[in-house]
Amino acid sequence: MAEVFSRKRAKVSQQLDWNRLLFEKYADAYREFLASWGGAFNVELLERNFEVLQSKAVVPSSLTREYEQSVSSMRGIGTKDQRRAPAHRLRQRIEAMLRDPLGFVNES
Repeated sequence: MAEVFSRKRAKVSQQLDWNRLLFEKYADAYREFLASWGGAFNVELLERNFEVLQSKAVVPSSLTREYEQSVSSMRGIGTKDQRRAPAHRLRQRIEAMLRDPLGFVNES
């Protein structure tokens, strides 16, 4: 029983170390993305900056899906006010990742 607990604890510790490494390595790329994009509801600007982010950092598959949904929503919505909501949600998600290093888990 103690051996099982020790193995689980070691696995959790390794995962935390991996998350810390991802955070230290890629946090600046995410900050640059947020600064360059600026949360604008301009789809082309978001796409350009997301491509740059993907070239510089590991992007979790869940974040890529959220980005794709945001772009799709922003393209399908006519008014600027309506396009702000998906852009705002995506920005909040990335800011939450930067506040919590566990958010950098690589799911890919």
